[in-house]
Amino acid sequence: MLDRVHLRAAAVVAGTFGLAVLGAWVDEGLGRDALGMLVIVIAALFCGCATFWWVRDSPAGCAALFLGTFGALVFGVGLGLETNTYLLRHHGIDAECELERQLPPPSENDRRWRLRCPGGQKADLTTKRLTRGPDGIVPVRYDPRGRTDAVEAGTWESRSGNPWPRLMLVGGGVAVLCLPFAAAMGRPLDDASA
Repeated sequence: MLDRVHLRAAAVVAGTFGLAVLGAWVDEGLGRDALGMLVIVIAALFCGCATFWWVRDSPAGCAALFLGTFGALVFGVGLGLETNTYLLRHHGIDAECELERQLPPPSENDRRWRLRCPGGQKADLTTKRLTRGPDGIVPVRYDPRGRTDAVEAGTWESRSGNPWPRLMLVGGGVAVLCLPFAAAMGRPLDDASA
């Protein structure tokens, strides 16, 4: 039977996974990129700070803070990429779209575009460098339901077989699952009973 220490560690793991899943769905499932990424960052900070609380003393506490935050962030970003790939693979279609207007960028290095696709459908595309044909057409893979960002056709070809998002998802998930329990078990008994 789990004691209080293990129950608290389980709560940290469950809370981190829950927030990361929520953030990935808000980002890729609802198309709210900034809000979704904010929730993923909150999940990462929650995991890191809660794991640090178990250890506290330096340098082990600092290592727990860094590893917990980094592991949860990697898990959340990997989950978001996998969600995007899943939605585009199962619900996406290939199309040639036209530029409609530029949207506020999510970061200094990226540009965000609103595309007008066949049938009056709209799609949002975030990219560092937009690739257009001679007639201004942008070939993309997009979800006509509007639940996730479009991906340029060339990027989709490489992403659909890219193992890194899945490796990030699994590696970050293992860190989130194991680190709070390891930190809890390494905590002195007199502190753990508090």
